[in-house]
Amino acid sequence: IINDGSSLSYVVIPSSVTLCDSWYEFYHAGYITCNLVFSGKKTPKYAKKSKNLLPVFCTYYVPKSSIKKYRNWVKNLEPDYFSYIKLEACTSKIKKTIK
Repeated sequence: IINDGSSLSYVVIPSSVTLCDSWYEFYHAGYITCNLVFSGKKTPKYAKKSKNLLPVFCTYYVPKSSIKKYRNWVKNLEPDYFSYIKLEACTSKIKKTIK
């Protein structure tokens, strides 16, 4: 966690990652509005006891073919947060930026 006043443009979640914990530390470090890039066509999974599953006030960039799947994922996990999360297709410009 970077806590030196710097900022992040993107947080990349590789397709191999299974998210198992809350986003508390993410918020605690001040990264409330950065963008998330999900590389996997399948949505991440969480441990049963996880809380604060989705960071809000973020844009989620996902594979174009999986936007509907991610939209349903957000609605099912945190229906109250759905209006605070923006979902967009991951463009080639973003892919170049994160390499």
